[in-house]
Amino acid sequence: MKVDISLRDLQRSLLSVRRQLEATGLDWLRLTIRRNVSRGRASLCAVIRDQSKASSLAGQGFKVTVRGDGFLCRAPEITLLDLSNLDFAFPYPRLFPLRYWDFLKENLPHLLRDISAVVGTPVVMITGGARECQIRISGIDRHALKLIRGQLLETAKRGLSTKEPLVRGRPLIENQPITLCRKIVRVRLRHLRDEYSRFIRTNSRKYFKLYTCKSVVHHPVWQEVRALGHEFIFNLHDGTPYGFGFMQSTGISSRTHFVEIHHGPDPYELFRRRAVGRPFTLNPARSLIRPVVIDRSVSGRALAHTARVVNSSLSLALLPKSRAAIRAASYIVFNGKLFRACVVPTADPEWFKGLYLRSVET
Repeated sequence: MKVDISLRDLQRSLLSVRRQLEATGLDWLRLTIRRNVSRGRASLCAVIRDQSKASSLAGQGFKVTVRGDGFLCRAPEITLLDLSNLDFAFPYPRLFPLRYWDFLKENLPHLLRDISAVVGTPVVMITGGARECQIRISGIDRHALKLIRGQLLETAKRGLSTKEPLVRGRPLIENQPITLCRKIVRVRLRHLRDEYSRFIRTNSRKYFKLYTCKSVVHHPVWQEVRALGHEFIFNLHDGTPYGFGFMQSTGISSRTHFVEIHHGPDPYELFRRRAVGRPFTLNPARSLIRPVVIDRSVSGRALAHTARVVNSSLSLALLPKSRAAIRAASYIVFNGKLFRACVVPTADPEWFKGLYLRSVET
């Protein structure tokens, strides 16, 4: 498969964002590949000490975390392929995602080296960590990353077979505008936003998914999930579109709860007025009835920690990225289908390929 990447648009986009970053006082050359030792993950980031510069970078799409020696500013990232949640906007042959996976694994490292050399700023493949079924890249400009993703996918699509039966995916995506949701969803979300505003700084809402969420994840799988328990617990903030999507799909409101429990350092500390200090919407004096903790899961640590805090023996990993995430869960939702976690062959390093094929079985 011949790869043809046009670099002119990438150069223009990356040069523009480099100038913006330099205007904030951050030399883009200080961005380096750093490895998170605890998670075994390497990505593109910089450590700076100035809080105002860190806030400015957050506005440029960097993810900023407070740490002992200043602020860890992680460059924007984008997913090229995620077998746990295929969101292709076109019908595709059943084996196309697996061929595309092999193509990216073989070609992406040297392609990104060539792109970085031409555009003059690093674009890297994120390596290590627990993302076993997902390929992501990192760079200083999200728009440029989208250009790379689109051109790679177009290259791969040229070789699509017209003879194989086609599959149309059922990904968990934000597909139902909140303005078109049930009244109980809109009222509950408005109330939650009002309550949470007491904990964050003025003008910081744009950094919280609770406020930036415009659509929810409305999906048939939630009807199967509702049979797993009686009460359902979602984690803010990334869980906002899933929790309210569950409410929209099932009509269950009073038994749907939202908590804020961090397994590691609070990634939102920079934008807080004060700590939340409790699981937020749960009443600590009331015992939960057959609660199910539901969260997106990469390593499984955050999901397991949340389940321990709320004393739940049932957990559901949404779009799990690793064998560890599956082992930490009772159930998983993989590529739009519900599975018992125990049926996944986690001894197999390429467990995700077989699970993907099972997810597209008719």
